Amino acid sequence: MAVVTRAERKRRRCDALARLTSGMGVSQVTETLVRDYKITRRSANLDISWASTQIVKNLGKHEKKDLMAW
Repeated sequence: MAVVTRAERKRRRCDALARLTSGMGVSQVTETLVRDYKITRRSANLDISWASTQIVKNLGKHEKKDLMAW
């Protein structure tokens, strides 16, 4: 089992967040993380879960009218 540094994990998670916010689908982001970082699908799904949580946290900063229009 490979040891992953916090910096590498943070880099992967930020990459997943950037890809999700750019409009890529979850399955595409999963495939990209697995290919680029040579990680398992499970690890990629954990990174995507973290990124999704960050997106949800930021939703509180926007008004509901803006989201409805979007």
